[in-house]
Amino acid sequence: MQLPRSLARFNKNVSNRLQKNWAWVIPPWAIVVHRGRRSGRPYRTPVFAWKSRGRIVIALYYGTRSDWVRNVVHQEAASIQRLGHTRAMLAPHIVDPADTDELGPVVRLLIRPAEQALVADLVKPGSSSHSEGNSPW
Repeated sequence: MQLPRSLARFNKNVSNRLQKNWAWVIPPWAIVVHRGRRSGRPYRTPVFAWKSRGRIVIALYYGTRSDWVRNVVHQEAASIQRLGHTRAMLAPHIVDPADTDELGPVVRLLIRPAEQALVADLVKPGSSSHSEGNSPW
């Protein structure tokens, strides 16, 4: 079920401004840090995100037309913050959760209402390998 664009606009202009203050400390919330496609300006967008099989999975409740989704896919990279940890997101792509084995069964169930998800490799800053260890990622 994709939510209406009018709600997306409201959230972008009102709710997201408030959520950016706390979303990075309350999982499954996280903050995607990305740059604008045209302006190059940095942006911070609160999202629902889960780790699955060394990747980050973000539910796309407003579909793929959201500016932040288009920015991340166009740039082919971004970063994500949660609980004071920042990880790079590489090779982002859109998936249909029902049609992929990329996601674990629990994550697939959690994001099913979104109908689409953004999936990206999760990498520690300054590293070329997937993140490991006891971080929230």
